[in-house]
Amino acid sequence: IVHSSVLTGNYPKEHGVWRVFDTSQAESLTDLGTCTAPLATHQVALRSQLSGYTFLDAAWTRGMVTSSCGWELTQGDPHALYNLPDLSASRERSLPGCVTRELASGFGLRPTLRAVPRMISACSGLSYGGASLGGAAALDEMFISAAESAILEHQANVILVQQSGYDMVSHCWGIQTPESDSILDRLKTNLERLILAAQKAGTYDDTVFAVMSDHLMFKVETYVYLNNLFLQEGFIQKDDEKITKLDVYGETLGRSFLVHVNDRTRSTISRLLTSLNSAVDQGAWGIEKLLLPSDLDELRAGNFYDLACIAKPGVAFMNELNPNCDMRKVKPDDYLKAHHGHDPRGNCTAFAIWGPGIKKGYDIGNMNVVDIAPTLAKVLGIDFPCSGKVLDVFEDDC
Repeated sequence: IVHSSVLTGNYPKEHGVWRVFDTSQAESLTDLGTCTAPLATHQVALRSQLSGYTFLDAAWTRGMVTSSCGWELTQGDPHALYNLPDLSASRERSLPGCVTRELASGFGLRPTLRAVPRMISACSGLSYGGASLGGAAALDEMFISAAESAILEHQANVILVQQSGYDMVSHCWGIQTPESDSILDRLKTNLERLILAAQKAGTYDDTVFAVMSDHLMFKVETYVYLNNLFLQEGFIQKDDEKITKLDVYGETLGRSFLVHVNDRTRSTISRLLTSLNSAVDQGAWGIEKLLLPSDLDELRAGNFYDLACIAKPGVAFMNELNPNCDMRKVKPDDYLKAHHGHDPRGNCTAFAIWGPGIKKGYDIGNMNVVDIAPTLAKVLGIDFPCSGKVLDVFEDDC
């Protein structure tokens, strides 16, 4: 969803990607019944699922050379000329691990990047047993090598590059860990490789770099199994391991819990609101506040979800029905971990931009991810109408 907003400068209601997970009702029932897997699989959307215009489209229509190296939502994008698309992920094969199975189809590049044979060699035999630093390193190497090729051999005007390693480490281990330190060093090295490539290509003095994230870091002390509440209130019913009733259930983004209401009768909705508001009032179930449909409309979040629960500080939500406990304490540590799903009206993700014509040492202040597309479009000299605004980061004569 964040990647969609970055590319289009619009909110989910406009760009049409608001499904966080791509899960059938049958899969949901199975997952909730077994209590062994998350409710839903991660969805990596295709360009065809994204409504409207992206700033990559705008660059292409102006005759610019475009490239995407691992960026979400560029699978099947005809306007990413040198495209190493993001690889589909699932519960069994999260992003680094899916390389082996989808390697052949994943490198359908047009025109072919000459860096690909080296990347295929580097990733041959790649496996992903849980969180793999080696797998993430190979994936990042793949994307950086493709970006170097786009700069040096194809003189691309705009390049999108994803680095998944630090994202994976910050989710799995946290950012105050030896694993995080090693990945951060590599991230710095890979950024330096792109700068060096621009220098070799003779384009560095005309290149603007931007670095961004799609999540925040939080200290998590307690995991809460919020679907247990719906089970206890009778919205979910089960017979042994089989779900027999699913009137209400939720999907976690970590710091928030997105609630589906299947039974839309007045009595069910009334009981649900009473239950959730009572939890907020009593400080129970780790819920700090409830986002109602009016709140979701204000955020232009689309209508796929009916409600959202925002977690208290130190709390993250889980998908599973846990027969053993409603809440699980995390052993004390100082590790800040990456989580999605915060209320965007009170939190900001990281964004930095620098290069010719960009103010130096300037605090951007309040911004939204929808502001990134029109700002990068201005860098390219393109007019890009959208919901976001051009950030005040440019020197006065630009």
